[in-house]
Amino acid sequence: MGWRFLPHKFFFGENIIPNIFWLSIADGITRVSKWILIILITRFFTPSVYGEFSFAFNFVIPFAMLANFGTGRLVVRELSQNLHSSNKLSAFLGFRILTSVLAIIAILCLSSAITSDPVVQRLIFLFAGFIFLNSLVEFFYAIFQGHQRMRDQALVQILQSLVLLGGGFLVLINAPKIENIALLYLASGFIGVLICLLLARYYYKGFYFPRIDTAMWRHYFSLSWPIACIGIFTEVFARLDSIMMGYWNQFTAVGWYNAVYKLISVLFGIGLIFSYAFFPPMARAAQEANLKFFQLLKSYYILSGLILIPIIIILFFFPSQLINMIYGPSYLQAVLAFKLLIVALIFAFLLLPLKNIFIILNKQKIFLILLFITVTINFILNYFLIPKYSLNGAALATAISYFMLFISALIWLVKTRIIKV
Repeated sequence: MGWRFLPHKFFFGENIIPNIFWLSIADGITRVSKWILIILITRFFTPSVYGEFSFAFNFVIPFAMLANFGTGRLVVRELSQNLHSSNKLSAFLGFRILTSVLAIIAILCLSSAITSDPVVQRLIFLFAGFIFLNSLVEFFYAIFQGHQRMRDQALVQILQSLVLLGGGFLVLINAPKIENIALLYLASGFIGVLICLLLARYYYKGFYFPRIDTAMWRHYFSLSWPIACIGIFTEVFARLDSIMMGYWNQFTAVGWYNAVYKLISVLFGIGLIFSYAFFPPMARAAQEANLKFFQLLKSYYILSGLILIPIIIILFFFPSQLINMIYGPSYLQAVLAFKLLIVALIFAFLLLPLKNIFIILNKQKIFLILLFITVTINFILNYFLIPKYSLNGAALATAISYFMLFISALIWLVKTRIIKV
């Protein structure tokens, strides 16, 4: 099969190593900065207040996938395969603005049904504005990735992170209200859009003006709706437990759970970096050479495993010390949930490149079906486990669900001989 590890010259020739470097720097700073901000929030506020903040954020994030509507991956794929034009990119941006507006409308319509808490509702409204602005930022990220200019994305991410962390220090010292933290997210989104526009003006003249093209929009819709649904269900899958605990007014449990979940998300970001870095060359290899395609897949697992496996082992065997050191003794109730989420993280890492394969080969509808089944099972598990076991039940449901999704995706790819073992 030629499943040997690819030589280092290939990685530099395909820009994989430079892409990983820039994405690692940006994602590392971003996730660590947000994590430090969360640590400060947990130190300044009670687990219940942080739970309200987390519930509001988790509620709006699935709508970010509606705003993006799967067009980001399409832009990267078309730019990687030289299928783009300025008119296409302008129409893509116009379509992104339309879907973002629809996402905001959906958030405002559903927020009153999910909670009557006035503080949580205000947080939801502020995060809705952040979702709109960040959807525009992520559109430009797709342009940068498609041109393999990850350093431009890194610049934007780092500046946004500095706004959040620096502003967070000032807010917590001078005006420690949880709504003011949400305002910082809104400010970071605005700054991100501004910087992206300036970079686009300098490097990619002409594409960034949105254009209305209903015929092209219908075409994008036909291509992107499966990817959009995958994104929506993925975020629902990742946040359904917090939303259900918050709906049942378990805000303290939401605070505990999301504190340790943030640790998991920092590690998951490493897998995402490799996933984003490998996506453009894998998209090209799918057209050019089957052998290279599978070599890239194997190389993804080798590189990510070398970095992640030692970290996962350490975290799994020393969770109490880590949680107590970072969040304090009031969050030690989340130790078991943390261990279960580490198990879920392992299967999430294994799943990332398989998800990319479905998208690259235009099999996203198949992955959507598998994901929909998994989300349904996850909802059922949460429904029965959360009332009895609270955050531990939520973490167990997450681990079981990620295992099932990975196994079902792998079985389908093997049975259809897309992957040969």
